[in-house]
Amino acid sequence: MALPNRLKHLVPAALLLAALQFLVFSPVVHYQFLKYDDDVYVYENTKIQKLTAESVAWMFAKPHYRSYTPLTLLSHAVDYKLFGASPWGHHLSNVVIHSMNTVLVFLFGLMLFRRFRLMDHPDGPQFSGAQADPPDTPAIIGAFVAAALFSLHPTRVESVAWVSDRKDLLFALFTLPSCMAYLRYTTLRGTQPAILWYLVSFVFFILAVLSKSIAVVLPAVLILFDLLIQRRPRGGTTWQQLIFEKVPFLMVSGAFSILAMNAARGSQLSDIVMKFTPLQNALHPFYSIMFYPAKLLWPLHLTPVYPPPGEMLMIAAAVICIGLTVMAIVAARKGHTWWLLAWASYGIT
Repeated sequence: MALPNRLKHLVPAALLLAALQFLVFSPVVHYQFLKYDDDVYVYENTKIQKLTAESVAWMFAKPHYRSYTPLTLLSHAVDYKLFGASPWGHHLSNVVIHSMNTVLVFLFGLMLFRRFRLMDHPDGPQFSGAQADPPDTPAIIGAFVAAALFSLHPTRVESVAWVSDRKDLLFALFTLPSCMAYLRYTTLRGTQPAILWYLVSFVFFILAVLSKSIAVVLPAVLILFDLLIQRRPRGGTTWQQLIFEKVPFLMVSGAFSILAMNAARGSQLSDIVMKFTPLQNALHPFYSIMFYPAKLLWPLHLTPVYPPPGEMLMIAAAVICIGLTVMAIVAARKGHTWWLLAWASYGIT
């Protein structure tokens, strides 16, 4: 049976990405657990070693290890039910989830490429999902390269090869579909089918915050979608209505933020941060934002814990961060809003 024309290039590209990722990361199934949170979350955590109604209730009722991540704990419990204390199965689950995330990044990239292309040609056809023309070759290549970079970059090793960092993988697994469903919703806003896509986005958002609390910032990213992709409300929708429709998302964010803060109560600042001067405390957020792009471009000397940066390095990071922000804003004012969307979304998360 032949694939529809709009899928004949997408399916092979997605399968190739998943296969490449699996090939590169498959050696982790031979690794052992780390005595670096893996003990607390998995092989010494008696609460996840029996998958019962009582244990599941505990996962959702109680924070664990200064965090509230019940869905992540449930995934570890399912793994323990399937594989017991054998590390290979737990590692395999991480690799499979990362393969799924790679495909999601590819599809999300295609959606963004097409939306921005239509913004550049406002008189062109509206994006309508299955009825739309197949993405052109540059869009497929661009999305493929982005997904491959995300999937195979050395900075992804921590999330995939470290069993107890499963929360990162699940966060992506649910956040990406939430964003994709919301983009679909924005194209149909004001119609009956739009309600379904809104609900899909909302459900995946809840699953994301149940996996990792950082997902509480997603409503801010969705507002960026409205500001920088939508640009103007459609179908008679006002900006006040756009904000109002985020109320369910914001309520969930508020509730889970409180849960996360309560779970983290009693945590102490690291010795490094406690020794910062007031100037260093002010500069540290800029350094943190620039740290990951630096490792993206120069992924050497990766380690779980890094030494404190020097003050001059922090000042340089702040100057670059502010400069990039100004450049993104200037580009957005000229109509090239994708730079600001990418930079602001990254900064928020």
